Amino acid sequence: MCRCWGGWIAQCGRRGDDVAVPPDAVQPDLQSRPLSEELFCPECGYDLRGAGSERCPECGFALDRATLASSRIPWVHRTKIGGRKAYYRTNRLVLFKPAVLAAEINRPVDHRAAGRFRYVTVILATLPLEAWSIWLFVGSGAMRDFPAGNKLGWVLEGVCAVAGALAIWLFLLGASGSGSYLFHPRRMSIAQQNRAIAVSCYGCAPLAWVWLPAGLLALARIVVHASRQPNDLAAQIAVPLYVAGFGLAGIIVILWWVRTVDLMRRTTQCGIGRTLLFAIYLPVSWVVLFWLCTALVAGLAFISLFVLSLS
Repeated sequence: MCRCWGGWIAQCGRRGDDVAVPPDAVQPDLQSRPLSEELFCPECGYDLRGAGSERCPECGFALDRATLASSRIPWVHRTKIGGRKAYYRTNRLVLFKPAVLAAEINRPVDHRAAGRFRYVTVILATLPLEAWSIWLFVGSGAMRDFPAGNKLGWVLEGVCAVAGALAIWLFLLGASGSGSYLFHPRRMSIAQQNRAIAVSCYGCAPLAWVWLPAGLLALARIVVHASRQPNDLAAQIAVPLYVAGFGLAGIIVILWWVRTVDLMRRTTQCGIGRTLLFAIYLPVSWVVLFWLCTALVAGLAFISLFVLSLS
């Protein structure tokens, strides 16, 4: 199972044309790279195309020719180091070293690899939420409200359940990409704007840990249902599990917000005004997307009830 899962992650797309070779391979010299491909100084952002010295002509920063043209994002090298290991290292890079990730706008960036990292993260976050939704839906007893012969009621209820699952996926997919709209100020070159947008795809990395609070909350629910008396030991164990579960969920959301804002600030090198604007815009966009997805499911449920009232 683990090998299959790792293989699935590794096969989430082939590397793009601008993917640098792994660190243990021979790196090309700056002058041997095409003039149409922009490389930038990590210190001042100066365009290094045609630079022949060992230092940046603009700020004098010492250039490392062996690594400047190679991406330091492990996910880009997943076919070399393995899908699971590359994903875990990239996730850890986002969580603990966002400055290293933001500096990738000065290097060639694989846009397709960044997009696939985002899709994999959304799937990893969607699976536990879908499991929770199904559990709550079945445990609520709603499926037992219809007689066995009422096929229309069962079908419409199933459609609503599928719509709810789709809404969760759509919300996470939209929310994980909504921040990219402010990652490309016009003062940056087109190459840097495109690379900043690609870097923004990695900001959703904390969502991959949704399974932790989901597991704690599931365990708490199991403990509560297993206890027969409200004040017994099982119920007392469930309370800290609920607190830990909801607390971890809040930490993940906050960390998602903080890392995305931090990446935007570092990649665009913007001022406090744009940073505050983005910090406000991001949760507002999430709330709007949440209510749009909720309205979709609520509208479908209303239509289903209307149809059932006519039958």
